[in-house]
Amino acid sequence: MKESPEKEKIQMDVSVSDSEDDESDSSDSSGSGSGSDSSESSDEDVNVVLKVTYHLTHEKAVSLQKNYICHMCGSSSSGRIATASSNFSSSLYDLESLQSLAVFEEHTSPITNLRFHPNDPNQLISSSTDGTIRFWDTRKSGKSVLTFKDDTAGSGKLKPFLSFDISKSGHFLCAGTEVFDGDAFLVFGDARSCKVLGGYWESHSDDITQVSFHPLIPDNVASGSSDGLINIYDLKKDTEDDALVDSLNTESTVDKLTWYLLNGTHKGIACILDTMDVQLWTQDGAAPISTFSRKHVANSTGWKASKSNIINIHQTSSEDLLFLAGGSVKESDRLALLQVKDKDLLVESELPGNKQRVRCSWFHPESGSLVTAGENGIISHWRPGAEPVTDKAPKVLAKTTSTRLKPY
Repeated sequence: MKESPEKEKIQMDVSVSDSEDDESDSSDSSGSGSGSDSSESSDEDVNVVLKVTYHLTHEKAVSLQKNYICHMCGSSSSGRIATASSNFSSSLYDLESLQSLAVFEEHTSPITNLRFHPNDPNQLISSSTDGTIRFWDTRKSGKSVLTFKDDTAGSGKLKPFLSFDISKSGHFLCAGTEVFDGDAFLVFGDARSCKVLGGYWESHSDDITQVSFHPLIPDNVASGSSDGLINIYDLKKDTEDDALVDSLNTESTVDKLTWYLLNGTHKGIACILDTMDVQLWTQDGAAPISTFSRKHVANSTGWKASKSNIINIHQTSSEDLLFLAGGSVKESDRLALLQVKDKDLLVESELPGNKQRVRCSWFHPESGSLVTAGENGIISHWRPGAEPVTDKAPKVLAKTTSTRLKPY
């Protein structure tokens, strides 16, 4: 990474490669084209046949103060989930009971991403537009144990972070920023010491909204931006120009980005755009292999197309099966999982009993359970299978007031 004296940017001085983690992906065949849109659907147009039944097992309202939940992550190994709220705080919960375990409150502006450390479930990491990425010890509430920030420009101002990820090895951090002094930065750091190692600033022309390390190859990272590009980098290369190995043009702002299994290898990239379109790509594709819009959700569910909302993309652990979590904006109780099947969306399950417009979700691949959260500040835990026979329905632990605030 080259230096820029006028901006006092520093050069990365270590390789992101960990030899024990290096793996090669086999080649894959890819198709082209996208699913076809059709006219607006109504609730009576589609006869939905559910493949899997889900039931609501636990539900918790986290606040009485109209705080919505905008981000969520989970740890399969520890059985815990974490949420980030509109009041700039994040919280830790037990997955089974939704009991609150810890609260973290040092950010001073909106939290933009939340992740558990890939190798340490006792470490939670959050980024914010306040210019910090904070590392929290999940065994206790309190102050962050480490703070990453980039003030290398020398102006005293911190670069505001919109996204970040940690490499599979757990050693390296990559974060994306808002446009700062005319450039959008990918900033690299040591995740153990929080030392800034360097950065790229020429590949994106607008805010970098998403960053995702490859699940198996620690030197490969993808970034998504408001400029419509998804860039894939090989961080072993010496310069930014050489590191940029592929660039995919989605033609819209990238809101969510994830690698997924395609023909048995992590060669696929899936994204949700600000237009509510989902695009599926191969890593080196010239065009998406499939595109799903709100109309596709409407055609599968019978919801109004203009009111359909795509929430997240999930994948099972053992098969190349992708699911979209989708909801209805008009009817906030409508929530469903839709399976991506070739160029079509099939309703896998509707989730009855939802009480809010859902903004984020986390899927537990081993059990198939789903956790959702949203604008009413409610966390809901759904399990596959028929609802057990009981006289008691899942109970909300605190009453909230509905709100229609737009999350960060």
